Amino acid sequence: MYTDSFSALLTAYEQRLRPDASAYELARTRELKLNDRLVSFEFVPDGNSPDDGMVICRSDVLQFTEPVSEIHCRLLLQANNMWAGTQGSTLGLRGRDVLVVSGGRRIGSLDADSLEALVNTLCKDAQVWHRRMSGSTPVVHSQSDASQLPAMMHMRA
Repeated sequence: MYTDSFSALLTAYEQRLRPDASAYELARTRELKLNDRLVSFEFVPDGNSPDDGMVICRSDVLQFTEPVSEIHCRLLLQANNMWAGTQGSTLGLRGRDVLVVSGGRRIGSLDADSLEALVNTLCKDAQVWHRRMSGSTPVVHSQSDASQLPAMMHMRA
């Protein structure tokens, strides 16, 4: 039952993207290539409510060619603090060297339009962070920003 709703959502989204397509593959493959970016979809059901299951979208941002530096990690922590450096996506590492962006929403809050908005936001965040992190030194505002990290990590009301 839960996966039927997820499959229907993915099919409606793909029909929106490709109205002339004769076969809809997204519900089967759970992957979609948009502007040279592969986005994968996952559904995590909630046992208590069909509408509270989570649709998770993910995309690789970049693969680091050298070990991830402390300054890169600090920048990612700052960006994830209340989504300060993204439009609602979350950044993380897969393994030791692949930067990943992900976003999720309750399936009950999604339709084809809102799923498209979620994927577009995810892809924009991936593009911004690819540019920002692919240089030899990531963009930081000042040395004092790094010293403020412990204070920034407290939850804001």
